[in-house]
Amino acid sequence: MAWSAECVAQEETVQLHNSRGMEATQRSTSVDVERVLLARSGEQEVESFMELTRRQVADLQLDDEVKRQAQYAVDLLSATAPPSYRDRLRCGKPRWQRFCVRVYWKL
Repeated sequence: MAWSAECVAQEETVQLHNSRGMEATQRSTSVDVERVLLARSGEQEVESFMELTRRQVADLQLDDEVKRQAQYAVDLLSATAPPSYRDRLRCGKPRWQRFCVRVYWKL
């Protein structure tokens, strides 16, 4: 597995003034993290993307998130398409028959 990450932290200060001379200051922070994980098994390669935005670094919980995304990538490597199936839509009760149409699908 290989991965790449980008992290951006910002601090914003807002000062408010009203017509009565009242003043207030508010300071806030935000942290954005983007990560791309590449996993490969033989010739098959999959990519997992994660984007998080939190107000505090402590809220990121990166260890848990990276483990979860790594498991998604491993699961993608073993995933297969469902089998193809073709049949007509079956309506159970006669009162629904008028709403039924023939539908065919192939995956």
